[in-house]
Amino acid sequence: MADFTPDAVARPEVRAWLPNVTLETHPIHGRSSDLACLEPSIVILHLTGGGERRIEVMHPRGTPARPLKEAEMSGRFRSCAVGVLGAEAAEGAEAAVADLESLADIRDLLRHFQAAPN
Repeated sequence: MADFTPDAVARPEVRAWLPNVTLETHPIHGRSSDLACLEPSIVILHLTGGGERRIEVMHPRGTPARPLKEAEMSGRFRSCAVGVLGAEAAEGAEAAVADLESLADIRDLLRHFQAAPN
């Protein structure tokens, strides 16, 4: 998540690449709310020597077709949550979600989801 903060995006070395980047959305991706995409996501790098490198991904990591391992899910959750909730609350939220079926009261979960004071 640190790569997407305003400061990270404003770095001169990142800004220098922006004129070289284009994004084209496949029509099916723009219309469909279905997680099972019918078309792959494609990244094409056009090389200065005239060649290109291309990669197509039909099912990105973290989708039902390519689920994350438990440790990967935990890492992604923490990387997103710590910046908003703080480390202690993020850890508590993760533990509460993992034990969701045995919680007696929804407030035992929700108390972890309050933004950390600035």
